[in-house]
Amino acid sequence: MFCHDRYLDFIVYQVLSRAMMYRMAEEEEVASKDNLQTYLDFLKVVISDGIVSPEENAALSALRRKLGLSEDDHDMLMKQLGLGSAGGALASLNLVRNPRSRL
Repeated sequence: MFCHDRYLDFIVYQVLSRAMMYRMAEEEEVASKDNLQTYLDFLKVVISDGIVSPEENAALSALRRKLGLSEDDHDMLMKQLGLGSAGGALASLNLVRNPRSRL
């Protein structure tokens, strides 16, 4: 009887472990989608004037790091917005060296 109980415990443990792993994977996928949407919303604001200052570029990098997004994620979103190019993620935008030149 003791072995049977241990076997059942083992089976229950295996089933619960798998269920937890699937649940965690689903939650991670949802979080990833939320992170992409958050970054996309911020990206739209930054590029809305067609000019990306060094400060804005740094803010984009910092947000990517905080949200766990890669340069590839950034490039994918830029392409989604019709701004992707072979020359780099921000190549199609005017990257301003001196913020005063915006005026």
